[in-house]
Amino acid sequence: MFCTKCGAVVPEGSAFCTACGNPMAQAGTGSSTPAPSVPPAQQPTPPPSQMTGGFTPASGGTAPYGQAPYGQGGGQPYGQGDNGTYGQTPPNAYQAPRYASEQQSSPQAPQPPQQAPRKRHAGKIAAIALGVVALLAVLGVGGFFAYQTVFGEKPEEIIAAHANELMAAYADPASGEGSALIDEADSILAALGNYPHPGSDAYEAWLDDSSYEVGGVTVSEDGTTATVDVTVTHRPLIDSVEEHEGVRDSAGDEQEREFVLSYRRSGDEWRLDDEAEAKAAVYAAYLPTDEELIISDVYWYLGDPDEIDGQIIAALQESGDQSFEALGITMDEFLDAYLEGFGYEVGDANVDGDVATVRVTVTVKPYDDIVLEFQNQFQLMMQNVDPATITSEEELYEASGQLLLQVVEGIPTQNYTVELVFVQDGDGVWWMDEASHYALMGIFGG
Repeated sequence: MFCTKCGAVVPEGSAFCTACGNPMAQAGTGSSTPAPSVPPAQQPTPPPSQMTGGFTPASGGTAPYGQAPYGQGGGQPYGQGDNGTYGQTPPNAYQAPRYASEQQSSPQAPQPPQQAPRKRHAGKIAAIALGVVALLAVLGVGGFFAYQTVFGEKPEEIIAAHANELMAAYADPASGEGSALIDEADSILAALGNYPHPGSDAYEAWLDDSSYEVGGVTVSEDGTTATVDVTVTHRPLIDSVEEHEGVRDSAGDEQEREFVLSYRRSGDEWRLDDEAEAKAAVYAAYLPTDEELIISDVYWYLGDPDEIDGQIIAALQESGDQSFEALGITMDEFLDAYLEGFGYEVGDANVDGDVATVRVTVTVKPYDDIVLEFQNQFQLMMQNVDPATITSEEELYEASGQLLLQVVEGIPTQNYTVELVFVQDGDGVWWMDEASHYALMGIFGG
């Protein structure tokens, strides 16, 4: 028996074609009419290479499947009308020759439908399908990054735009981020000894005067992470606020702070890798550093040499007012003589965790030398004064006060170097430790 699909020889009783797997119609099933067998004399077993599935019907015979009867101009193929079953060999159909030589003996016989074109179309469709699968694979691996690179904005553009939007919010006092930044700035300054108690307009003016610039964006090779450089330019916060409040004449020179924002691709979006870390970086760029806060405290202790308004000097004033009044002079007169040539230099603050040190060199008249020289001069005065010329005790004190001023004016200045230690508490506030406080006070005779 022959396969009705490919024409291959199939052993009798087979349920499926051994060449193409097509189901074979069985006699007696009622589903189809089996094809008649070729007489044994016409059934030599040909070599596989000579097998063919072509049909060569005789004149007046039944046409192969899908073709009009031989010699006729039309007609409905068997299996597509009302009298046959689709896909089966029509009854009494002439069987196909099994040898190529038999085909060649009938050169005018019509050939069966060729399968090669169908295979070429199938191959083209398969190639297109593979292309689609490959594209889907690329989109699956590259995700939004690949799509944006080919069809939309590049990652560098997306990240730069987000960084600009973020920094614009922090630089705007009216935005939530800008308002929070101002609150943090006020909280930090409130912990300083020289807090000028400014209004919100002082911080807003400082923030309005600031600027920022978003620089280059660097995307990792795998397209999953990126960094962007940001530069913030502004006046020092402490100096700017004090200038706004009239405490100082200048807001200081502009300073630039650089930092990096990190991004990570999440699905089809680029997001900040760590929002808390990004916020801390922005705050660090705008707000005073630990070193600035420590140096600010040192200046608060020592004050402006021209204004004589430091906390050390204030402590001297509080402790000596009544004593100087008894000598017939004022504290201001004494300080004018004592602080002549006064000055100081503050070195860099070295921060190590919650402990910092800063070296300070103070130029001032040695208080101990003033006291010793005054005692010597007072004894000489008492030895040379005629008690009869002293009419009252007040007159003696007044003479002593004038002597003190003369002694102070005559004492030269000296340099004193002391290393001050600052400790940061749990709230982030830096405090000079007790030992450093006493060392600093000791320079001024405290």
